[in-house]
This record gives sequence, structure tokens and C-alpha cells, in this order.
Amino acid sequence: MGGADRRSAVPHFESKWRIEEHIRSIGLPSTIVRSVFFMDNFVKPVMRVVLMALMRSYVPRGKPLQMIAVEDIGKWVARAFADPATFMGKAEEIAGES
Repeated sequence: MGGADRRSAVPHFESKWRIEEHIRSIGLPSTIVRSVFFMDNFVKPVMRVVLMALMRSYVPRGKPLQMIAVEDIGKWVARAFADPATFMGKAEEIAGES
């Protein structure tokens, strides 16, 4: 998750950081993909209404929200699988738009 490494004290982010730390602690060869908010969350009308209400409550006015399409995450991950020597052992934060 984007921001997992920033010690935000947000439980949702912190849980992702603990997973990353565990992967490193056991020596599992890996590439960590830290994606931001999924654009696809807005596809279903009911989710759109709920998410807009939550964002008004939690995202300060004027603060950009980074988003990415799930399809773009798939393309990025396909590149990482195709070229493991470049990506193995790295953690990359990816976003599509703000």
C-alpha cells in the first residue's frame, strides 16, 4: 500500500508495513508493489456514494488523492515478472493520477 513505509499511525497502513517487514525478515525473495487508492472503487454507484462521503470526512479539501486503475497495476506487475533482475528486492510505490 502506498505510504505503508511512512509510519503514519493509520492502522490500515501500519498492517501493510508489518506484512512487508515479515516478508523481509523471513528472507522471501520478493518485489513489493505499493499501490495507491484504486480508481475502480468508483465503478459501482453505491460504492461511489459511500466513498465520496468518506473522502469528504477524511481527505482535507485541496489535498490531492493519488489513484491507480487495477489494470495499470497488472501491467506494472507483468513488467516486474518479466524482468525480475530489475525489480527483485525492491519496494515500489505506484500511482496513475492525482
